[in-house]
This record gives sequence, structure tokens and C-alpha cells, in this order.
Amino acid sequence: MIFVFQKILPFFLYLVPDSLTNNINIMRRLTFEEKLLLEALHSVDDHVRFLLRKKWPNAAIYCCVCRRRYQHWAMEMYSKSMVCRRQTESKNADFLRDDEGYPDLEKIYGFFNQRLGHKMRVTKSFNGYAYSDNVRIFICDDISFRIVRDHKDNVKVLHDHFNSDRERGIWMPMDCLDELCDTLEFIFDNYDRFHTIVLKRAALWLKRLGWNPAPDICQLIYYQNEEATVYFAYNDYMYELKMHGYNNRLIINDADQEIRILPHSLKYDIERLRTELIAGNKVQTVSGNEYNEPTLSQILAAAIDSNEQVVEFEDLARKIVGK
Repeated sequence: MIFVFQKILPFFLYLVPDSLTNNINIMRRLTFEEKLLLEALHSVDDHVRFLLRKKWPNAAIYCCVCRRRYQHWAMEMYSKSMVCRRQTESKNADFLRDDEGYPDLEKIYGFFNQRLGHKMRVTKSFNGYAYSDNVRIFICDDISFRIVRDHKDNVKVLHDHFNSDRERGIWMPMDCLDELCDTLEFIFDNYDRFHTIVLKRAALWLKRLGWNPAPDICQLIYYQNEEATVYFAYNDYMYELKMHGYNNRLIINDADQEIRILPHSLKYDIERLRTELIAGNKVQTVSGNEYNEPTLSQILAAAIDSNEQVVEFEDLARKIVGK
């Protein structure tokens, strides 16, 4: 029975609550990589709890629904922790240096492409200024690592989407690049398995938070005591609405990505939009037209279904109202 439990435990990692992670008997059965994933999950869990402490339930739901929130953050933290772990095995890397003994990114690119190119995308680019040469290895479309020259004995491994040098990268001896390849290959080979665990963990949060929408949901979501935020639920997914003063742009966000922009739309900001929706009033456009909440929801749905990133609000409205 113990043997069977040890075999199936990794597949039920998402069920391990925080209260049990201090149990030595449970933690010792997890592999090193599974422990790193669990740490990443707990970090994102703490953010969800913070939102709930602030009494922002919609923000907590959005965090767990949105692909570039709970899912992406957990896998990004896990991947970063894997690369930042201590590289112990060292192999001579003189063949990756130039004639003066410095890291040669052309040779490094060839090395990574030969080792990993059959599985994942490896690119080399130059941005036109000193030390902008970089080799980039993609774990997936949203997670990648860049290797740049540092000084004679080291390269620097940068994790995309971080804002400070302290978080963006680590210095790594040239002799450890071979083991780095092994680490990146492990992340890639096990990405789907670990991502499934993250999805199940997020699903547990959503169940606890009461998120169980109809598959064809199309409605605005807002909460009187929550921060000045308005969300839009559509086709079992959730988006965040933003307003920008330039051209009165209504923006539909998927986390940090502006997926749709509707210029010349509403004449007020998100806080005013939320106030009007809570009061049950119609919303006014810059052209003076008024639309009720169901019509506004249909306009937003049509914008998401559109193949254009920028689409005129009134053009969509005329199609909806004219039906």
C-alpha cells in the first residue's frame, strides 16, 4: 500500500493543502522538482488569499480563471526556480569561447540548438547595441529564457517578464551550460504533466469561490464593495475591462494583454462605469447613444469574436441593435 501511495502521490500533488506541507512523511515522498512546483503553487495561493482578505472575490476568481494569472504565474515561478537551482555538474566549455576566451554566443546558439532544437524553439538575436546579443530558448510561447554575455567566465541567464536584475537572471559559469540544457529539457518534457496539476489546483480554488458559469455565459461582473474593476465573463472565460482617456478607449484585457481595443466608446472611466452599472442605468457613449447592460455585454462579446484587435464601438453597436 505504501508503495502504491508513493507512486500515485505526484499525480495528486494538487490535493496537498498547506497544512500538510510541513508533514515530513509527505514531503519526503515528493521529488525535488515536485517540491519546487508546490512552492510555486503556494506563492500564487498566497496572492489569491490576499485578494480575498481585501474582500475582492471577483479579482480572486479572475486570477484563477485567467490563463496568464494563476496558471502562468505558477509555471513561470516553477521554471525559474528550476533554472536558478544550484548547478553542480561542470564540464569543460572552452569550445564555446571565442579566440580571446570570452563566451561566443554564436557557438552557444549552435550548442543549444543541437541539444534542444529538436524539441523546443531556440533563436539568436541582436538588438543593435553592445551586449544585446542573446540566445533564447522557449519552454512554451509564454515562458522562455535568454542567455547573454556577462564577463569572461560567466554568462547570464535571464527569465523574461521580470523587471529587476535581481529577479531577471542569474550568473552561471560557462561550464554549467551542459547541465542547464538538461534542466531546460526536463522542464519541457514535464511541462504538460505539471501544468495539469496547476490547472487542477486552480479548479479547486474556483470551486471554493463558487465559480460555475454556464458555458455560453455573456455578462458583466462587478461588485459594489470591490475595487474599481469591471470584468466580463464570456464563453466560460473571464476578461478585465479598462478605460483609457485617449479617444475614450474601452480595452478588453486578458491579464496583461490587450486583446481588443474599442476607441470612441464610453464617455467615462471604469469607476463611473461600475457606478452606473450598479445603479442599473444605461451607459452613454461619446456620440450620445445609450445602451443597457445586456446590449453592452453583446457588444463586448462581438468584439471578442472579431478578428480585429481594434474595432469601432459604434460599428459593433449598430450591428447588435439592428438585429
